[in-house]
Amino acid sequence: MTRLKSIFPLLPVLMLMLTYIVTYFLVLKGTAAYIIPSVLWVFTFILAYPYKRSSTLSSFQFKVVVASLATFSIVANFIGGLATNLGKTPYTLEPIPLVFNLFYGVSRALAFEYTRGIIVAKFLKGKNSIGIVLRFIAISSFFALLILNPYRVLGLENAIEAIKFLNMIVFPAFIENILLTQIVYMSDPSTSLIYRLVKIGFLYTSPVLPDLPWTLKSTLNIAVVLISLIVLGSLDTTKRFTGLSREDRIDLKGYLWVIPVIILLLLFSGFFGVKPYVVISGSMEPTLNIGDIVFVGKTSFNDVKVSDIVAYYDGNNIVIHRVVEIKNNDRKVILKLRGDANDNVDPIDVTKELFIGSVVFKVPKLGLVPIYLSNLIKSFNLWS
Repeated sequence: MTRLKSIFPLLPVLMLMLTYIVTYFLVLKGTAAYIIPSVLWVFTFILAYPYKRSSTLSSFQFKVVVASLATFSIVANFIGGLATNLGKTPYTLEPIPLVFNLFYGVSRALAFEYTRGIIVAKFLKGKNSIGIVLRFIAISSFFALLILNPYRVLGLENAIEAIKFLNMIVFPAFIENILLTQIVYMSDPSTSLIYRLVKIGFLYTSPVLPDLPWTLKSTLNIAVVLISLIVLGSLDTTKRFTGLSREDRIDLKGYLWVIPVIILLLLFSGFFGVKPYVVISGSMEPTLNIGDIVFVGKTSFNDVKVSDIVAYYDGNNIVIHRVVEIKNNDRKVILKLRGDANDNVDPIDVTKELFIGSVVFKVPKLGLVPIYLSNLIKSFNLWS
């Protein structure tokens, strides 16, 4: 009987996984695609609600702080949209479709946050340790994976698209779920729900939404969450905002591991003025090998010299080769390039319009992961 009691609170976790399967692997059409997952999420919330943590202090002040952090995220993205581009919302604002969208978003938020509350209460116990931090990461990763569309993953065609997908979708989802898990750990699911409801309300009711370049979107969302974690870490030093004892809290020092991760994510998102590209051919061997990741910086076209390794557009492809000659053709500078392993010069005359930048540095073999992922996805597509 005791074993059954310990298993029953985890039923909402199984329900979330079932809903994921129903949402993405069953062919649901029309309103059924909204109604069926939403009903399952409501049922998940009903199962999870009795097991919410009630021992922690959930002050009104803390809920206001969390709502302010969600608003800060919206404002930061909107300012980014004003600086780049604002687009018309893809969601209809007609009353009935709006209700369906809100029902879908709110029911998912209820199921996720109250199930998160169960998992946090069950597995994040004890003193601040590396074990708690690892479990913290695992919980956040679980909820991040549950929002990823598997067909979007299977639709990735190459390593560059895989990196773009990781930067634009996976990394921001993971880092935001770290924030939501921290909010639940400090307070309860109703507080993290406030964060999500503020963002859901804006998403489905605003007539215009930021349409940011993927590098800026990734960088901005990661930076906003990092700032929010720092704010929560500073609040965690006072008993007023949380009922957790000092021994049971993950304080700001527990987030030191986040700093190198964030720097790495910002680097891969192009925040520091360099963009990563995966080497997928052997045309530059032995200087650049298949699977190396090269970081290309925005350098002036006129500053390029012979022997520099640069990147340029060849239609929809990006080529990274070495400059072997610089010509002035009709008062227009043209770069002639060749791969170190090639016998012939590239057939394309690289002009300023095709030039991307110069290679700043490389990370050997790190790109083998997205290459293998891309090949695996292609093999799945062949069998489907």
